[in-house]
Amino acid sequence: MGLSFGGFILYIASAPDIVVHILKLKETQFAWLFIPVVIGMVSGSWFTNRAAGKASSGQLVRCGYVLMGVAAALNVGYTAFFEPKVPWAALPLLIYVMGITSLSPSLNILALDLFPEKRGMAASLLNFVQLMIFSVLSAVVSPMVYSGALSHALAMAALLLSMSCWMLYRVFRALAAAKTPGQPAEKTADAA
Repeated sequence: MGLSFGGFILYIASAPDIVVHILKLKETQFAWLFIPVVIGMVSGSWFTNRAAGKASSGQLVRCGYVLMGVAAALNVGYTAFFEPKVPWAALPLLIYVMGITSLSPSLNILALDLFPEKRGMAASLLNFVQLMIFSVLSAVVSPMVYSGALSHALAMAALLLSMSCWMLYRVFRALAAAKTPGQPAEKTADAA
């Protein structure tokens, strides 16, 4: 999950470069980057709240990853062929953050469910790992993609590789459920 957030955190860590050098805005115009982020968070949270109880956690995670994939593809396509301008340069970030907030609650619960007897420790370790990922992205990756809109977009897309972790989790969970007698594999796999 930390890598998924990384695509968004990379833009936050590189905000001065994005706003001033890439979008060629003034130092007082950071709202062009941050207001779409807030809109994405609020709308993704609203969607997740409305979908809770009606959709499985697996469906919410898939929906979130689809939104993030679409946003990353739009971002790479836009920055590869056009000079970034507002508001269009901020639209993929809004969609990406909407995807993050759609999948985040479900992924947190699924991660904590892996350790039902030690949820407190699992939550602490989850937060620690996320903070370490954010630190590395801010200190190492962010300077590597400075001054390039396409490099920012490609880094966002690369950080979606965390989706492969989700797919592996689903495969292993389905295999484990198939080996567990008395528990239908398709129900467990769908619930994940």
